[in-house]
Amino acid sequence: MKAESVLSRVVVISLVVAFLGAESPGNGQERTRSEVDALIRQAGSTSPDWWDSVMLEHPETLDLTWPVQPGFRQDAARFEERGRRGRGRGLGREPVASSQVDDYLIQVVYPNPSRHKAGIKLVHHLMIRHKDDREKLKRSLNVLGEMFYELLGDYARAAFWWQKCAEMGGAADSMKLARCYFELGSKAAATELLSQTDSSSPRNTRESVKLWARIGEVDKALRMIDSIPDGGSRAAGRFDRRGTAGMTQSGRYLLAAEICRGAGRYDEAMAYYEKVLALPDSQTRPANHHETDDKFEADVNRTGTRFLQKLDLTRVPDGSYTSTVEAYGGPMTVQVVVRNGNIESVDVTRHRETYEYLVMAQPTARQIVQRQSFEGVDVITGATVTSDAIINAAAAALAQAMQ
Repeated sequence: MKAESVLSRVVVISLVVAFLGAESPGNGQERTRSEVDALIRQAGSTSPDWWDSVMLEHPETLDLTWPVQPGFRQDAARFEERGRRGRGRGLGREPVASSQVDDYLIQVVYPNPSRHKAGIKLVHHLMIRHKDDREKLKRSLNVLGEMFYELLGDYARAAFWWQKCAEMGGAADSMKLARCYFELGSKAAATELLSQTDSSSPRNTRESVKLWARIGEVDKALRMIDSIPDGGSRAAGRFDRRGTAGMTQSGRYLLAAEICRGAGRYDEAMAYYEKVLALPDSQTRPANHHETDDKFEADVNRTGTRFLQKLDLTRVPDGSYTSTVEAYGGPMTVQVVVRNGNIESVDVTRHRETYEYLVMAQPTARQIVQRQSFEGVDVITGATVTSDAIINAAAAALAQAMQ
């Protein structure tokens, strides 16, 4: 498909059209795949309702040729950079002196919710600018999908841009597309896509397990954990418990606990945490200092789950509440604002997390607000401890404020 034909319908956005049909059907009926496809086309062919109110802003020094950085993974959702140069200590921090678009997205756009929409508009501008460069066009389409998915939770537009990227010969993440179809109201389409996913690698297996749980197949997901290859002992350093080459017994228990906790099955989650704590220390200690002890993770999440067990949001009065818990880098303080009986915001106000982990874990806070609940909130792979800390602190803040 020629680049011009991709752009003819989607690049020139001139009208402000409210986003229609992004939510699942309110009547509980399942949408067909064709109905969801229509929603995706509708969303992708119109502008978000915020489009005209957001200015295209970026530093004048930014190199808009957007060259590929050696050793840099061009994936807006993860932003893995050689050398981990983006390890700041706080949200809103300005970047190191750089003309690279990637550095600007990593250090300025992703950590700052107030800049998310302007960042999307910048990448959209780059897509237009590089419409005649097939590789850069594919990259732009993919990054747009990632940003709508990760930053805004706009699953229709995320799917739209990924599908356009695939039409250009780019790769589309079938698991993320499955999530999009589920969030847009078609569990059948999500199941079909998820069943086609290559789960041969342990990492994919882990993500597949989590997505099956998210679409409501919790028991299936728990059974699938047994299919993840054995990772042996953590202390032996043979495998990473997160699934890069296998999973230890304590890793299996923690994943099962994560799934149960996300589904609101708190008693089962507590039982899995207790199983981790009962294991010998030699089976839960990390292979290197960059990882946390599995018993530490089980213990802090067990405490957080106790707050989730007793939390009743209807008994939380309007106000601003904070709580501090242990996270990956040390104490983390989270502030939760309740207004008119709703969770209005969840913000990390103090922390010692590395920059990359906090950026990756941000969708966790956003989902608590979107869902007005802790059930179904994602714990981000690669920033699991940080994500869990946001949940634990927010739950503690609200539970302690109950009347």
